[in-house]
Amino acid sequence: MYNNTLHGIGVHARLPVSFSLEQERKSKMGWFSILICCIAALLLFKTEHAFLMVLAIIAAIGCFWSWGVMHNYVTEAAKRRNNYSGGFYDIMSHEAQAVPDWITRINMGLSLIGLVLLIIGIVMIFK
Repeated sequence: MYNNTLHGIGVHARLPVSFSLEQERKSKMGWFSILICCIAALLLFKTEHAFLMVLAIIAAIGCFWSWGVMHNYVTEAAKRRNNYSGGFYDIMSHEAQAVPDWITRINMGLSLIGLVLLIIGIVMIFK
């Protein structure tokens, strides 16, 4: 049931055999928008634009919150499967359809705000 190495590269871990590098990549995607917002806040802090920095921090918090809410919807859908193991990333792509559109729009909007603020921060740093 468990594989003691991660794809033969000698990393010892107790991972389910079904764990793949694709799942590992997907597991980091939720953090990507949060990271973008945090980097934007740091750059805007260095340029002393307090309002934009606070906006980036609010966007990061909103991204984190909405990602958690979306994960809760997906997890509830995954619990209906017989082979659900209870892992944080034990979800299938069809279960993502359980996420309502309103929370997806909030997450997308906050992610885009974070991206725009990141671009503004980069432009201001190198100006």
